[in-house]
Amino acid sequence: MSALAIIVLLATSIIAVLFVKELQKKGFSVQSDPKNRTNILHEATKNVEDNYARAIVRAQNAYEANRLHDAQMALESALALYPNALEALARYAYILTLQGELESAKSIYLKALALHSDSASLHSAYASLLSAMGEEAKAKEHYVRAIELDPKSATTYFNFGNYLAKLEEYDAAKESYERALLLEKNFTQAKEALEALLHRTKGD
Repeated sequence: MSALAIIVLLATSIIAVLFVKELQKKGFSVQSDPKNRTNILHEATKNVEDNYARAIVRAQNAYEANRLHDAQMALESALALYPNALEALARYAYILTLQGELESAKSIYLKALALHSDSASLHSAYASLLSAMGEEAKAKEHYVRAIELDPKSATTYFNFGNYLAKLEEYDAAKESYERALLLEKNFTQAKEALEALLHRTKGD
């Protein structure tokens, strides 16, 4: 068992003990009944899961209100409960990116990818960060990997198109935008990006 798993188990056990004490205060006897102890542990685990879910909701609400620091704090609370959760790690890295903490965001993405290497959306998000940091070759690798993992993601093709347009690889960008629209015909952003690209290259 890893050190992290031991820590999570200990935290859950502590919560279970608190549940036991609370029940004992109310006159329930749980020490001699294994079934009761199992139920209490189940309730303790559920409590952790509920707290995690609430932290994610708080983060989303804060993000939508443009309170990025509050979103960051909420995600840190979520990660304190589930340090390896893909959703929390991805959101946390994104919030750090929005706040300009690019190196910290990169570190979180690398941790997340080490744990969830088969996540297409994670590879795509990390590619966007790498491109913003000027690491274009590495960014392309992760965009390509994201497409390999999920070839039906219109959003990934759109993001890849933006990346290619930034590098002035216009033919490849056009193809990527068109693929995004083929997958999602009402993808307004992809449609506008393609129109802008065609207008820009009209005289070429």
